[in-house]
Amino acid sequence: MLVAVIAFGGVVIFSRRPAPPGALDAKLAELQQAVSQPGAKPEVWLTYAQTLQAAKQLSRAVVAYEHFLESDPYARSARMNCAACLAELGDAETFGTFMDETIDVLPKAAVEIFNRPESAVYLTDARFQDRKQRALAGAMD
Repeated sequence: MLVAVIAFGGVVIFSRRPAPPGALDAKLAELQQAVSQPGAKPEVWLTYAQTLQAAKQLSRAVVAYEHFLESDPYARSARMNCAACLAELGDAETFGTFMDETIDVLPKAAVEIFNRPESAVYLTDARFQDRKQRALAGAMD
């Protein structure tokens, strides 16, 4: 079942019912306009990122999440969602760099990310096994 993401005034509402045809596209257009304005608030960038992710526009979602994370690098859910997008995109170098940053900022979240199914493919690589060990060590502190 499709999960629709609809934002109202910076609040994101998750629904188990699919959005009406075109609703997601209309929301994306509205949010694109909002983030193109100088001084767009971080919450708008977060809503935009979440909506892009729901629309499976993962590359664009990563850019929006990263923009939001500039204002709040400790935002756990944004970091987890951005990592999920990166993992699904399959770019090991970019995912690795993001995970290095996550290990430094939120090591417990990094451990959770490495334990998620979309990260499993990366753990066959010794570099990612090392990263997971660093995350585990950091999470113990």
